[in-house]
Amino acid sequence: MQKRWMSNEGSALPIVLTIMVIVVIFSVTALTIGSASMKQAENQELRVQAYYMARSGAHAVASLILNKAETLSETDMNTFVSNLNGKTSEPFNLDGTGEIRVTVTRDDSKGLLVVSSEAKVGGISRTVAVNINVKKEGTVSTAGDKVLFAMSGLNINNLTTIDGPIAISEGSLPNLNGITSISGTVYLAPGMDASMIPSYVLDKFHGSPKTATLTEKLVFPTVKYPDYPAPPSPSYTVSYGNNDYVYISGDEDINIVTKEFRLYSDLTVERAPGKKGVLNLYITEKCTLDASIIADPKHVNIYFGGDPLKLNGKYQLFATLYLERANLEITNNFEFTGYLYSGGPSIAIGNNPVFLDALIYAPNANVNMNNNVTFTGSIVARSLSIDKGEFTFKQMEFPFELESGSAPGTTLGKTTYTLGLWQ
Repeated sequence: MQKRWMSNEGSALPIVLTIMVIVVIFSVTALTIGSASMKQAENQELRVQAYYMARSGAHAVASLILNKAETLSETDMNTFVSNLNGKTSEPFNLDGTGEIRVTVTRDDSKGLLVVSSEAKVGGISRTVAVNINVKKEGTVSTAGDKVLFAMSGLNINNLTTIDGPIAISEGSLPNLNGITSISGTVYLAPGMDASMIPSYVLDKFHGSPKTATLTEKLVFPTVKYPDYPAPPSPSYTVSYGNNDYVYISGDEDINIVTKEFRLYSDLTVERAPGKKGVLNLYITEKCTLDASIIADPKHVNIYFGGDPLKLNGKYQLFATLYLERANLEITNNFEFTGYLYSGGPSIAIGNNPVFLDALIYAPNANVNMNNNVTFTGSIVARSLSIDKGEFTFKQMEFPFELESGSAPGTTLGKTTYTLGLWQ
């Protein structure tokens, strides 16, 4: 009996060991499952945190864009958006944890700005995006659509006929008392409306509509002034009694580069039919025109880099004239036909000069025309004052290349930016 008891006592050890192994396995399994669940919960918390951080970053940048749209001009807003397009921000955070990077992409085909934001927290990354709807309101218009455009002031005192639309983009209410008739719309600066114009003046407007308000200040880039093709010679002179005749027989340009150009007898320029060559006069310092240049204005380019330029006397100039920086004075029966592009600050015209089929593009200049001026053509100027003469404004082409590579002016109307869908 005693022996059998001892035998049973020895057989319990394997059972105890087996139970302990099972308990250990269950304990390890439970710990592993618990740890995995905790890790999963932690990752889920980080994912949620990263998501809302990314959303906050996108919302912050989208709000900045929308706020800018409310305060910036159309031109400045276009520049702001262009500078953002395709760019990714440096990493930043909103609450001191994690990091956020935001990318703005413009999709013109869909009329969208897409603000995409990626946030990383504890090795977990989430990306969200929000759309900003971009809608252009109004119509596209450029200075080339106007026969007269003044940026900051327009003063018409004398009898003036206008065939086409005119505009003023800023400054005080224009003085239009001298208008006898205008067939195009008068575009007024922001803050102005037709009620500010005397009825006896408004009765002379015949556009459709008679008036409209510019919602945006238009931008007028300067004309490209070329590099000289060769070092300038000291001077080039056409002497008294030696009338010059230049015949352009081919497609190659004829270039004259000189510090001083002196014309004392008439210069006639003719180009063979179907050919593309032109006469280019590059004058770096001084220009004296005491005689006429007779030509098709598109066949003669005069590039003047000095200051000032004075054209006076009973002479004729048929040319395309580029002024890099000169103050210009045209007086005493001088006659001009062609295109005048000026980067200078001032143009004074008076004492019986004649402009026939002329375009003056001088966005930086204050232009004053008085004392029996005869003018037919169109003008773009910083400010314009005209008095005592016969003025007929009509549409002229803009056959030149600007610094921006685009037409002068920008859009009329306003681009609206509104928050769209989240992605």
